[in-house]
Amino acid sequence: MNSRDIMHQNQWLAAIEEIEAIDGPIAPASFPRELTVEPATRQFMNFSAGEESSMGAWANGPLPDGTGNFEYVPKPQAMGGIPVLNPPADHQHSIPGTGPYVVKKGQL
Repeated sequence: MNSRDIMHQNQWLAAIEEIEAIDGPIAPASFPRELTVEPATRQFMNFSAGEESSMGAWANGPLPDGTGNFEYVPKPQAMGGIPVLNPPADHQHSIPGTGPYVVKKGQL
């Protein structure tokens, strides 16, 4: 499993490099910044034991997009509430004993 994960990570890196050679940087996304929770665009929230992650380039120093600096949050507070989720649509999963969900039965 880890070997395939490494392969997929390398595929993503190669694809990103190829796309950026044509279109320029693709990250951060083109989602409108005014609709984001701005602090979350730069904060590394450490929910792990220890402080080692504070030393990583992903937790402090300048953001690669040049819009500011990473911010390390050593003891973040969880935000939000318990989500209320609707059951998934039938096409999003199979129910045990029913076989696969077929979108267009009889059509190829």
